[in-house]
Amino acid sequence: MANPARPLIEPLNGEYVGKCEGENRALQIHTFRSTGDSSRIGSPFAAYDVRAQVGVLNDSLCFDQGSGRVCNRDTFTQGTYDFYRGQLELVGRLSNLDCKVEGNALNCGAGCRFERRSSESRSREFAPPRAKASFVREQAAASSSPSAIAGAYRGYVHHEYLDAYQPIRIDVATYQATDGRESTLRISAVATLFFGSERSHEAIAYRFEPRDYPNPILRSDFVLSRLDDDVDAFLKVTTLKDGTIRGEWYSLLFGRVGSFEAAKDGGVKPRPDARRVVPLTARYGHDTFSLDLKVFQGTTPPNTENPYYPLQLGGTMWFRGAAKENVVAGSYDFYVGRLALLYGDDRLFSAKRHEGAHLSALMTSNGYGTIMPVFEAPRLFKVLNEEKP
Repeated sequence: MANPARPLIEPLNGEYVGKCEGENRALQIHTFRSTGDSSRIGSPFAAYDVRAQVGVLNDSLCFDQGSGRVCNRDTFTQGTYDFYRGQLELVGRLSNLDCKVEGNALNCGAGCRFERRSSESRSREFAPPRAKASFVREQAAASSSPSAIAGAYRGYVHHEYLDAYQPIRIDVATYQATDGRESTLRISAVATLFFGSERSHEAIAYRFEPRDYPNPILRSDFVLSRLDDDVDAFLKVTTLKDGTIRGEWYSLLFGRVGSFEAAKDGGVKPRPDARRVVPLTARYGHDTFSLDLKVFQGTTPPNTENPYYPLQLGGTMWFRGAAKENVVAGSYDFYVGRLALLYGDDRLFSAKRHEGAHLSALMTSNGYGTIMPVFEAPRLFKVLNEEKP
């Protein structure tokens, strides 16, 4: 795909540096999926929450603890971004910022201007990266006639953006519907995504609207969806025969996820060296911190754009030599692998889960005069005890 002739809207998330009130400052902005009502009336960026902190290179502010480091000057616990007008507003504990977004720069008035230092857009392509799915059959599928469409199909969906495979089960039921003298074969289906194995309690089920089963002679593909109820997933089925279902998986929030394949005999597998979508529930450890993260079934609030619902996040953050702090809210955009947790006094834990190894995380420092984290050097939290299904 050719690059566009005009500039793209750059991501807001990142670290910016510049001068403000005559001081050398750094502004770190974090964006993550909102867990609340994200109706866009008056706020086009409402699907995401905005948190930020600004710091100054000043050893005395950090009480001589941060030689050469950036010290927290203020924490912004609220923010709105109108990307149509390029207007960013940050509400802080001690001050507010009203900035004009100009590509990779923020013009915040009164001689206060920041330029992006982090590399969010440095290697970005116009089209998201896409990897081709590679499924392996461990055994032949049992043959079935069109009358045996119903059943449980087990397999995988391939996340093209992440190049990772996630277990799925698609339960299909068929029935005859009569309208006057006409009798029509109807199909109803539920698709379930599993984080980890099919026995994992971390699972999201999508119930689709019943529909007529198309005549395979006239048309072989059809769509399973429930758009009226804002069910995030919808499936374009291209093949449903001989005990196998194939097609393309889409998300209302993300777009095309990738291709999927499942079979009644469960013989569809990704290649042995393929990356897998892993569960979140585990104990994670760092030199000075540990995190007990739990996933549990909850309810989906109205007008939310957190794709992880109805799964919810909780747990405890432990600090060496200090009291524990509870995780009070969280969101997980598993389409891009981004996790956000709010804990303690509205501090942010922004992380990415890596297969079988660790979380790479940035933690905001909300206290005035504390050392701000190095934005592009996240802490590595190793998995100490992963919950088994």
